[in-house]
Amino acid sequence: MRTRLLVLVVGVLALPSCLFGSRRVAVTVGQQEAVLTAPDMVELSVPSCNGNPAITVLEQEPDQVRVEVETTVPGRFAGSDDCLDLVQVELDEPLGERPLVDLTTGDPITLGVPEEFPDE
Repeated sequence: MRTRLLVLVVGVLALPSCLFGSRRVAVTVGQQEAVLTAPDMVELSVPSCNGNPAITVLEQEPDQVRVEVETTVPGRFAGSDDCLDLVQVELDEPLGERPLVDLTTGDPITLGVPEEFPDE
């Protein structure tokens, strides 16, 4: 009986952390706004609000570029501000015709591309 009570107490104490606390997770970037701001620079909007997003994986291949973004998100009932964070993806060479792929979903990210870049 004492063992069950201990397990129950530990479980109840851990519950508020996952419901009300924050945690770092990989987030989907494919459905958010993404803009090619320079031939070798992409700006992604990610679904977090002041979550300090960071690129955790950046794979640059000749035929595609794959990216994963991790950010801090609030627990289920902690509430959140409805806003997006921006994260810059600096590439080793221009993106060109290569697709940018969200590693979290495997889906291509649709990019907004200006007709010309400010430096041109």
